[in-house]
Amino acid sequence: MSHAIGMTDFFVLEAGEYLDRLDALAQAPAGGPIDGEEFLRIARALRGSALMASQAPMARAAQGLEAVGRAVQSGKLAWDERVRGEVIRAVDDGKVMLRRVRQPAADEAERAEALGLALERLAGRPSTPVRTPAAGASGGGLDAGARAFVAREAAAIASALDRLARSLEAAPAGRDAVAAVAPAMAPLKGVAVVGDLPPLGDLLAAVEAALQQVLATSGAVAPAVPAAFDAGARALARAAREVVDQGRPVAGSAEAQRFADALLGAFAGGEAVPIESLFPDEPGPHIVQPGAAPAPPPRVELVSQGGFLAAAAGGLRMAPDRGARDLRLFTMLGVLRPLAAARGTPLADALGRLADAGCGGIERGAAAADLPAFAAALADAADVLLDAATGDEAALATRLDAATARLEALTAPPAAA
Repeated sequence: MSHAIGMTDFFVLEAGEYLDRLDALAQAPAGGPIDGEEFLRIARALRGSALMASQAPMARAAQGLEAVGRAVQSGKLAWDERVRGEVIRAVDDGKVMLRRVRQPAADEAERAEALGLALERLAGRPSTPVRTPAAGASGGGLDAGARAFVAREAAAIASALDRLARSLEAAPAGRDAVAAVAPAMAPLKGVAVVGDLPPLGDLLAAVEAALQQVLATSGAVAPAVPAAFDAGARALARAAREVVDQGRPVAGSAEAQRFADALLGAFAGGEAVPIESLFPDEPGPHIVQPGAAPAPPPRVELVSQGGFLAAAAGGLRMAPDRGARDLRLFTMLGVLRPLAAARGTPLADALGRLADAGCGGIERGAAAADLPAFAAALADAADVLLDAATGDEAALATRLDAATARLEALTAPPAAA
């Protein structure tokens, strides 16, 4: 099964489920309560799925649904008959677009843009899309309006990261400042042009992965963590200045490389705990406790993971410089770590072993030392998972273990003298 076919098939399945759930939520009677938070969550998931599958028209329509969900959830938009009717029609239009996803109409992008704009106007949020300049436009990058938008939002994220770094330095066990970064990142999330402004897209993805790592750990963060967020603030601040000055950031900047080095140094080892805390004399609760084995992931979820791994492997191969490579490896670490807990069936056990091997390759520097081999092994593992819906489990597990063996065979570079 090819990556393109596999990801499109899965997108149709996943997006169809999201649209059905949005349709069910939209049936709530006018004037009555509607679960705006759930509507917003599903619309955001639909947009993310569309972006991952490179389905830009569907992502644009989902962005409009997300705007309506946010307005309803915040109380800015009343759930009256007009809003209810518009949302139901929009979801129906989304289902029509999904049926045409393999053979889209010639004006599909224009229809999706019109749908997204109509929904954003309904939500009371006039759309100000980021535009790329026409060919031959001056400045070698974005036009003036887009420069201002991207630079302003990148600078706001840099400021939020700077506050987070200072907060964690003063209170290493605190987590309140982490929540303030997500709203600052929201305006640039899903904006297509960000991916065309390296290293901005990689910086944002790495920041998001680092925030998840902090939220997933307990107790005080390591001393290197505040410094990593400070390095991220500096890298984003430089990118914002360069967008204003010349229309795009400078790829391969020293600040981006320092941020990547700081992230791998601060988070690559996972959460460390004192060995004596594992077996204390006093009564519990303790870190080591009897537990129940996790439920094995559904096969459709394994197919989803295959799509993510395929996209990530492709991104690693196309890294334009060492800083982008290291930022993408750190983001990959955040994807693989949760998968290491997969257990319960031969295929799930094999996935857990693969994730362990991938994390180990990144942490010991072997992935960076032989990036083509690392990405190729991940791509082969993605092929296996994309076949998980219908393939023989034992055969798939064997193929996955072969990819794991290749990851484990990667050697780290010799330590510097």
